[in-house]
Amino acid sequence: MISPIIHRLQPELDAQQQAVISHLEGPLLVVAGPGAGKTRCIVWRAVDLLLLGAVNPAELVMCTFSKRAAGELRQRFHAAAREADCAGDLDAVRAATVHGLCRRILCEQEAGPGFVILDEFAQLDLMNGHFHYIFGPDWDELRRHGWRTHDYTLRQSRRYFERIAEEAIDPEELADADDSFHAAVGRCYLRYEAVLQERGALDLSRLQVRADALLQDDAIVRSIGAGVKHLIVDEYQDTSCIQDRVLLRLARVHGNPCVVGDDDQSIYRFRGASVRNLLEFPDRFPQSKVVHLTVNYRSHPGIVAAVDRWMASADWTNPDPGGIPLRHHKAISPHAPGSHPDYPSVISLLRDCPDDEARQLAELLWLLRARGVINDYGQAALLLHSVQERVCSRYLIALTEAGIPYHRAPASSGREQHATTGNLAGGSSAETRFPTGRVCVTTIHQSKGLEWPVVVVGSLDRAGGGDEVGRNLDSYNPRPPFEPAHLIPYFDAMRQHYVAFSRAQDLLILTASRPPEPRFHSIWEGLPCWSSLDAPVRDRLLSQRFRKEWLYGASAQPNLVIERVQRLVVRPGPDRTLHAQTG
Repeated sequence: MISPIIHRLQPELDAQQQAVISHLEGPLLVVAGPGAGKTRCIVWRAVDLLLLGAVNPAELVMCTFSKRAAGELRQRFHAAAREADCAGDLDAVRAATVHGLCRRILCEQEAGPGFVILDEFAQLDLMNGHFHYIFGPDWDELRRHGWRTHDYTLRQSRRYFERIAEEAIDPEELADADDSFHAAVGRCYLRYEAVLQERGALDLSRLQVRADALLQDDAIVRSIGAGVKHLIVDEYQDTSCIQDRVLLRLARVHGNPCVVGDDDQSIYRFRGASVRNLLEFPDRFPQSKVVHLTVNYRSHPGIVAAVDRWMASADWTNPDPGGIPLRHHKAISPHAPGSHPDYPSVISLLRDCPDDEARQLAELLWLLRARGVINDYGQAALLLHSVQERVCSRYLIALTEAGIPYHRAPASSGREQHATTGNLAGGSSAETRFPTGRVCVTTIHQSKGLEWPVVVVGSLDRAGGGDEVGRNLDSYNPRPPFEPAHLIPYFDAMRQHYVAFSRAQDLLILTASRPPEPRFHSIWEGLPCWSSLDAPVRDRLLSQRFRKEWLYGASAQPNLVIERVQRLVVRPGPDRTLHAQTG
């Protein structure tokens, strides 16, 4: 049931979205494709529960993956609740990360925060300060495995320690392993735990482990769960084993969990996330209602069709006849396809060498801006598997030579640090994550949840690294394997690039300096190549003016059409001065 107030405020909700919002009781799984308005559904479902009196504000908990996402969710909920004139103390509604929820559990059950929570920066400082105690007894074995430097050992051990906690691996069992390296890592982890305990500290992963240990007590679970009637979890495909255990223990008390996610966008395996949590949810709650949000309001129909066709080209069949499917069967469709402009919305860019690839890309971006297709360079993003110098330097050089400002996101999302902006000769710091007026150069992982009118996915002929830590620890995982080990790298690569491709609103550009890897053939083959586009087709693209008003959003109607305007044709001369002619 949906409150008449929401019907009045949100008359354009489609049938799938209404099915999510109107679900008042019992488990709910929402499989939400890209651009389907899942955050909007979460927000208005929470408002609907309040309007219909199904829950009091203090009895509603909403969780999501990152602080940024939690902040956005909180802001959008408060805006919608005020618009709907919801009664009660709206600040009592909890919207937080899973880490935040775990911290609250510990504070409530242990009569105050008797611990210090370490972020990545503080965690590495602590490990560095106790380096010889933690790693010294096993230093020879770690060196034999390639951990030869101080800094490398800190970085790698943190990855292993985080994975041990996130996947609920028993460190005692690991320390007794037959493999000498794994046993050394397990012993180092136990000594690291001892340091944390001595200092009264918890890192973010151990924070969850401690909350999970508390929730082993049924009385505590009932005590906490008694104050919660509805639990809504976004990005459920990004939850780890330990997070899944915490959330489901709480959910079983009231029986009203709503989990939202997309198995196709599960890209954080290297952090311990497991797509199985989303796929196995109906088995854990057999009475679950399953709703698929499959209408994409974000992207041009050409982009939607190409990306959906490519994702479906992979073989997702579970080789275990008794196992559950490894992917939800779904077909993503565009909203109001006839209302969108007709131009090549997915194009390729292929050159003979990496430097030429980068230069042609810079020239194309320059032309899109000069012809007014985009209003400023901030409407374009370059997504790569890494923003380290060895991967992105040629693109940054080409952008600088073309006079195009860029913003390179930090290589690591853990520490708060300033991104490189400006040009290679002298970048300046920027406080904002993605400042306007600059091409955003970032990783595919950091692009999750974002969107741009123009998205470039570069270097399809070069693959990123695999999940080495996960492969090394897989045999110690308490849960049996879910996906066949030999298929995991392939599945991960498909999901990663599905996220990248689906960030594009109006134009998706795929680049390579040699034929792409085989997994991209079904999207690459047959694409119009920018350098060989016929003049009428090229002009049709360059006559567009990419605007966000036609896109589905909080205040925009979903069926608006991109405005077509006549503009001057501007061509760069040899000295990059502009020469205008009528177009």
